[in-house]
Amino acid sequence: MHFQNIFDLLQDDQKFKDWKREFPDTYLSSAFVTFTKEMNNDWQINYYDKKTDKTTTFTILNEEVSSIATDETFRKPGTVIEKLNVENVKFNLADVLTKIDTFIKNEYPQEYITKKLIVLQVVPEFGQVWNITCISMTMKALNIKVDTLTGEITHHKLTNLLDFRSEEHF
Repeated sequence: MHFQNIFDLLQDDQKFKDWKREFPDTYLSSAFVTFTKEMNNDWQINYYDKKTDKTTTFTILNEEVSSIATDETFRKPGTVIEKLNVENVKFNLADVLTKIDTFIKNEYPQEYITKKLIVLQVVPEFGQVWNITCISMTMKALNIKVDTLTGEITHHKLTNLLDFRSEEHF
């Protein structure tokens, strides 16, 4: 399903409308979904409240808003949570996944990808991107950022998961 369809589904949900009336100053900050070879999972759509520094997550499963949860915002200290612009999502996820599958076959043919963690977000250095982390059978993480307006791959980096330390990899 296209992100726009998921977003529209959320916007039309009565639970969301009631919540948004209560918290009108919140804004769309990110969306998350996981894909494996077997299936795609539920979407998590996040709204940020600058006043409380909390994020409310709406989980969408089987085309229904199945849960709502508010929690502390996960981020690096000092990072500003930017607003997502839905109109700037010109490349849908299916097209992006096709593009990165081709890219992986050409650039990283030795990596067999078993899982994709996908975040639609604004990353200060890259702008609004599909931020995709691909986990391989060889315990490596391939991070790929795809611009949501142009569909261009703006960054890619392969990291051995066993080498993780305090340095930043994603």
